[in-house]
Amino acid sequence: MRLTLFNNTKITKGSKRSLICDTYKQVYFVMPNSVIYFLDSLNNNSIESLIRKFPENEKVINDYINFFISNKLGFLTHEKLKNQFVKPNDDFESTSTITNSIIEVSKLTKPYLKRILFQLFELGCCHIELRFLLKFSNADIQILKKILILFPQISFQIIGLANINIHIKVWDTLLKGNKNFASLLLFNFNTDLLNRNNCPDKFFFSESTSFSRKNCGLIESGYFTINENHFNESLSFNSCLNKKISIDEFGDVKNCPSMSHSFGNIFKLNLLEIVQKKEFLKYWYIKKDNIEVCNICEFRNICTDCRAYLQTPSNIFSKPLKCGYDPTTAVWNDWHTSKISLLAISFYQF
Repeated sequence: MRLTLFNNTKITKGSKRSLICDTYKQVYFVMPNSVIYFLDSLNNNSIESLIRKFPENEKVINDYINFFISNKLGFLTHEKLKNQFVKPNDDFESTSTITNSIIEVSKLTKPYLKRILFQLFELGCCHIELRFLLKFSNADIQILKKILILFPQISFQIIGLANINIHIKVWDTLLKGNKNFASLLLFNFNTDLLNRNNCPDKFFFSESTSFSRKNCGLIESGYFTINENHFNESLSFNSCLNKKISIDEFGDVKNCPSMSHSFGNIFKLNLLEIVQKKEFLKYWYIKKDNIEVCNICEFRNICTDCRAYLQTPSNIFSKPLKCGYDPTTAVWNDWHTSKISLLAISFYQF
């Protein structure tokens, strides 16, 4: 008999441990690296022949097989059928020039918002985060209503500062009435005004007084993305910046608002002109396998990346500053405390 893995079972080998992902159920299992050697051995051997070769490891072999079967990560097949199953295609495929965008909505950019959105629509963008930098007004609510109707194909995440004069029911109605309104995050929100039992779906809040670009780039297990699209994308592209374009509060077009380099200004250039620049595409191709420390981490294919804040700011292949995980010890540390991070923290003026 042979053990055949399902196409949604993905494996990543790290320095100390390996990761088994089920991208369908969106769960992962941390395993010893011996699981890689076990699976490699099964590529050239049936289960029976492997046990005959290593009788002292029969229990370990059976335990691994039971693990994959019981967690529905694989199934047993007859030896004669071993070549009948098509290997999964791990290529990342997208017909869109741009898939996601961040727009900082300020006094300068707000009058151009509709024009920017039409340009993004033409580029195939389907996910947009709108960051309103000023306190929400009733006029902003009207703008959002029109945008949500005008671009039903685009999923919108909205971030901004709460306004005590805009009742939570207004947001609730907007969220429930528009399927493309993916989520709302309000800062400077008085939680005393919220009945948590009646909190609208997709509504998040923070008592922090404002949203800062320097919040960007935090790497934690709670932010892992366990789906096939993200996993496959990370194999060949940057898991944060690939097919992303951002417009900051001054209209400057960047890979990310937290990054310093601008490729032009939306008031002077069309987004299509900017995405055709080779320099703009540079960060798209910095995948986890190219990044120091990340390239030996078992979590690299489900983790997001950050090129805005680096442990070594002068090195574009440096480990993300805000990641405290050490794949050589499998321990999460406080990223603020390492000596190399302290220098970078000073550089970025956190």
